[in-house]
Amino acid sequence: NTNWLSSPLTLLALLTLSAASACSTPIAMPVRPSETPIAEPSGSERCTIKVGVINSLTGRHISGGEEHTRGYMIALDEINNGEGVLGCDLELVVRDDQSTPMGAREAVNDLVEVEKIPVILGAYSSNATLTASSIANDSETPFIIPSASNNLLTSMGYEWVFRINSPSLDYVEAAFAYLSTYAEIYKTPKLAIVFENTAFGESAAVAASAK
Repeated sequence: NTNWLSSPLTLLALLTLSAASACSTPIAMPVRPSETPIAEPSGSERCTIKVGVINSLTGRHISGGEEHTRGYMIALDEINNGEGVLGCDLELVVRDDQSTPMGAREAVNDLVEVEKIPVILGAYSSNATLTASSIANDSETPFIIPSASNNLLTSMGYEWVFRINSPSLDYVEAAFAYLSTYAEIYKTPKLAIVFENTAFGESAAVAASAK
């Protein structure tokens, strides 16, 4: 079953609503959080809702991870400087997947089992996200995918996994639509497929080969 969300801000709002419905206790960049997903306000302070984030802060995907971090912080500032969500500020509890599936596995386990975070956003690469989403789904933890595009991620029937970006198949469809527009100009019967040896690259290559 394929699930879609519309924007990072909508995503964070949904994550917050999921957290509120999953826990009776109300919800910060990386700091060691308490084990309570939602903290009650004291005095005039607003409550905070914690959202887990798995990102590539080290390893081969660090540049992409840094872009994600900037995006998260822009959205976080916009929400928290406004009305917040459900009257609460959002707090991101960030874990590094080290750009590897094993790192993603450890990150999910830490967020779910140790920190008791009720919803997770991540990861960056398809390789890491395939592992992380599987574990999150098994633990019935809402898992939102912001960028990984491997087609399998939202075609395996996971009930707890959602994606806000397009899958690889959509990229391939767009590329072939462009090529077909100029087919008469190029007049070539052959097409070479060059791809990187990752879950992302292979997913796009398989979709292109099927065309």
